[in-house]
Amino acid sequence: MLTSGRDSYDTILVLIAPDGTPVLGSGDYKQYFAGFQWVAPTSGMYRVWVTLFESVNAAHLVVSRR
Repeated sequence: MLTSGRDSYDTILVLIAPDGTPVLGSGDYKQYFAGFQWVAPTSGMYRVWVTLFESVNAAHLVVSRR
């Protein structure tokens, strides 16, 4: 998973497990964009929380999964 954007930078990703606990967090994976490579050990619905370090401004942000 990787974030990108033209008018945003310094992103933060947090992966949330099906039970609501945080699994991992990421920032500055590629320059100032957050990202991670991870394989789930169990099935279930995982959620991703995405924000900007400077979240005062609104921005267009892209999150992609490969």
